[in-house]
Amino acid sequence: MARATSRRWAARLAALVVAVAVLIAGGTFVYIHFIEGPAPAPLSLHAAASAGASTSGAGNGGAAGAVAAASSVAGRWQIGSGSVVGYRVKEVLFGQDNIAVGLRAASPGT
Repeated sequence: MARATSRRWAARLAALVVAVAVLIAGGTFVYIHFIEGPAPAPLSLHAAASAGASTSGAGNGGAAGAVAAASSVAGRWQIGSGSVVGYRVKEVLFGQDNIAVGLRAASPGT
């Protein structure tokens, strides 16, 4: 009789562990795909890069133009109104692929 009782408890414990694992994985799937929604578009410097490329000379093409545009962002920068800072990380959360994004709009002086 004691063996049957201990087997029953072992089966219940195993079923509980499996149920918790399914709830965690399923809950993560529902959160990532239905509640959180898609990640926002990546931030970019399109306007600054095109302005840097146009001032670096008309004869630069290919890699030389890319190097000139990349080096034009060096220097001291000031935070202006409407500035945004953020990060983007690819993650795997309980078996679910996701892109975690954090954005913050900055105001001058902060």
